[in-house]
Amino acid sequence: SKFIHVGGDEVDKSHWQKDPRTQEIMKQRGLKNVDEVQSWIIRQMDAYLASKGRRLVGWDEILQGGLAPGATVMSWRGVDGGIAAARAGQDVIMTPTSHLYLDYYQAEPSSEPVSIGGYLPIETVYSFEPIPKELSPEEAKHILGIQGQLWTEYIPNIKHLEYMAWPRLAAVSEVGWSSRKDLNDFMSRVAVDMKRLEAMGVNHRRASGAPITKIGEWKAADTGVEWFDREWDVTPALRGPGSYILRFIYTDGPSRLMMSRVELLRDGEVVATDEHEGYTGWWSDRNGYTLVLSDDPSGRTYRVRARIRADEVGSNGAVYLIGPETD
Repeated sequence: SKFIHVGGDEVDKSHWQKDPRTQEIMKQRGLKNVDEVQSWIIRQMDAYLASKGRRLVGWDEILQGGLAPGATVMSWRGVDGGIAAARAGQDVIMTPTSHLYLDYYQAEPSSEPVSIGGYLPIETVYSFEPIPKELSPEEAKHILGIQGQLWTEYIPNIKHLEYMAWPRLAAVSEVGWSSRKDLNDFMSRVAVDMKRLEAMGVNHRRASGAPITKIGEWKAADTGVEWFDREWDVTPALRGPGSYILRFIYTDGPSRLMMSRVELLRDGEVVATDEHEGYTGWWSDRNGYTLVLSDDPSGRTYRVRARIRADEVGSNGAVYLIGPETD
């Protein structure tokens, strides 16, 4: 392989602060802090691999203390590390937990096999945009592609592994290989894929046949840290009585969107409520809200009202209405 992955993530550097040998190296090399110690180690590996005609790849922590000149960065803690590396003229593989960690729950945890946590339904995977809008066309050339992660510490066997991978892996492939973005069209093709998987004996989670409609967005610029109510029109998205899910899907930004209550209003009157605390960011949990519509929506105006706030400085994302379930 041309690329050699050296890891470099989640390093506990606390013992370096007191270790005499590390402190001696810092003094000899003029290293100001332990982040620069890690960078010094990575740069040595980078030079060695380059001498063998190879290229170093590491997780985005290798940015700390200064990036090795030939390194390729895997941006997993959001997309900011990837943006920083691309702007510095270095190659990037986008791997954020928010959209590409397939070891996260793909439905409400109570209905799924135990997992490490998080929440990543297939529509969130499909919503990922690999090229951050903050990058110039020249900088964007450094985004080599994406990678889906499926860590196995909570996965005891191959059938469980297959269940976590499929059909979300189909979304990963389309995000990486195609510029088309039509979620409902994609889901109709996933239904055919599932028949292929069944014929091949591949375990998979049954993808919902419910229609999915994007009803709005939120922006960091208009979302503060104090709770406030935000409304979106859902009249065109309602296809009849049944159970709907309003889902908040993070796209980018440094912090999470917090939710505490969602209401469905008919001509201004509340007809359905789901109240629980949830959030969406590079780690999401309970970010779907169930709203049951008992009557035919024809001839009426419907809106959803959500109680939301930013966790810190804000983020960006989209709001989807899913349902009703169809066979």
